[in-house]
Amino acid sequence: DAARGVSSSSSSGLPKRWLPFPSEYGFEITDTGIERVQQKISIVLKDLDLKYRYKADTATWLGSAKENVWSRAARRRRERKVEEDEDEEDEEDKEEEEAEPALIFKIQLSPEDGSDSVVVSVRWMQGAESKVFESFCGMLKRRVSSP
Repeated sequence: DAARGVSSSSSSGLPKRWLPFPSEYGFEITDTGIERVQQKISIVLKDLDLKYRYKADTATWLGSAKENVWSRAARRRRERKVEEDEDEEDEEDKEEEEAEPALIFKIQLSPEDGSDSVVVSVRWMQGAESKVFESFCGMLKRRVSSP
């Protein structure tokens, strides 16, 4: 359990810094309705170079990223790519589509009972590097929590 980050650091005896990032990350957005949070997440995901599907009836997104496409370095690479020749881009895109995704994630929204707060739950479904998931969660929380 400690290896997956399931148990708390106090019950396992291990300092928190030694435990891996958990496979599920949640945060609360206060004083806003679920519709507003849905809009914000949709805007964030549309801005990124990743694939996703949204189910409105369950307020759930299932998506994948072939690499970290939300960091500053990724944005710079994307800007450089735009400046390159279109023919070269087409060949690279075909190769990248066949590659294994670096991250497969699920985002689900749950309204808090009796308030305008919404709990955002991000689940790590697949991927080899926990740092990619951790970075994705941090970016999502920052962008969704901002006014």
